[in-house]
Amino acid sequence: MSYDELPQYTPEGNLDFYRTQLAKLESEIGDMALEIEFSSTLAEIMAHPAWKKVTDRLRTTEANLLGRLRGNELSPYQLGKTQGTLSGLAMLLRDQPLTAEQLDSRRERITVLRSQIDELRRLTN
Repeated sequence: MSYDELPQYTPEGNLDFYRTQLAKLESEIGDMALEIEFSSTLAEIMAHPAWKKVTDRLRTTEANLLGRLRGNELSPYQLGKTQGTLSGLAMLLRDQPLTAEQLDSRRERITVLRSQIDELRRLTN
């Protein structure tokens, strides 16, 4: 098939597609930017001396809740409440800042996405 026989995709016919792609790429950039910001903030919090005291207390609370889950029969409400609390505690106690490699990977991906966005904007304008 020669170049002349290939279907021609013009921006006029694909504006909705381009707009959808732009929205997806912008959303992905926003998500990664939030991950980077969260990681930086988490690293700052974890470096604070009071954080160790907080996590020690939270781990004690987590252990007590796990013991209650294992040892007692709970009503559906109590079970859901306990599971929700444990889920929140797990988020606080298990999250770690991104490694340098992970941060670099996300920053590189943002750069690539920005160039794709620029290209899509050029096509739609």
